[in-house]
Amino acid sequence: MTSEPARMHWTLAVLDPKPADRVLEIGCGHGAAATLLCEQLESGSLVALDRSAKMVAAASKRNAGWVEAGRAAFIEGSFEDVDLGSQRFDRAFAVNLALFWKRPGRAVPVLARLLAPGAVACFLWQGPPGSPPPAADSAQALVAALEAAGFAAPEILPRHDAEVSGIAVRASMSRP
Repeated sequence: MTSEPARMHWTLAVLDPKPADRVLEIGCGHGAAATLLCEQLESGSLVALDRSAKMVAAASKRNAGWVEAGRAAFIEGSFEDVDLGSQRFDRAFAVNLALFWKRPGRAVPVLARLLAPGAVACFLWQGPPGSPPPAADSAQALVAALEAAGFAAPEILPRHDAEVSGIAVRASMSRP
């Protein structure tokens, strides 16, 4: 199994959050990345989504201090259906969320509407160490969807070592 600390640290290195960023996590699971991320945010905040009530409860409990401080919110709901009002985010990320890898043409435009100009979006697919990364055509389809939705300079960032085997796609929102 992929080492959770190594996997989460790689995720945050690719995301490269700034202390004041407003961050959206899509598919937060039990909140492991949220814990590490909130430690890096000084005046920023995190909104984390998950379809599972059980995962949202676990993430909220794990990060209760950040929730109480108003720096993190965990919301149950489908990414495509959740209403985040007028909130706009500086960073967004999803790890192992098939929605972006299998249906990027549907999911990426939804995300684009939630991002501030210049925002960075990162999508990571991580498997057990030694496993092959996802097929290159999956990453290329995601890159094409990002470009069509107004993202600039998508990068494909593979990692295959003793701790993490995966691929990341990172892009910046170029539209005003």
